[in-house]
Amino acid sequence: MKRRLVTMRYTDYIYSHLAICEASSEIPSSMIFKVYLMRIGGRRRPWRDVLNGVAYVGDLRTVTEKRGDAIYTQALLVSTGALAQSQLPALYEPVLVTIAPMAIQFRGFERMKEPEGFYSVVQEWHCTVP
Repeated sequence: MKRRLVTMRYTDYIYSHLAICEASSEIPSSMIFKVYLMRIGGRRRPWRDVLNGVAYVGDLRTVTEKRGDAIYTQALLVSTGALAQSQLPALYEPVLVTIAPMAIQFRGFERMKEPEGFYSVVQEWHCTVP
């Protein structure tokens, strides 16, 4: 019985970034979302209160920060106005909870300050396209 040596050929496809850019008519420079807070002080709000409450509009970003030996990931909502500033407290260690056709939800920790010091509570962001 003869043994056959099998050779495999691979084809490399090179995708150009330019070709992908030309396919879409407009590429957004930022991710603008309308964010609703789903919790107050760590307690879950009723859904109707979430949707009828205050919505914050801005550019949704994630940042990794090092404090001492610890590394923290934070989600920030930065305003779209002339002075870019954070509108909401940072959402520490954000986790993607839900994806829907026009919305996403993140869950993480919000840092709260009291006279006795700082503490963290659970916070959720419901993000929609404005």
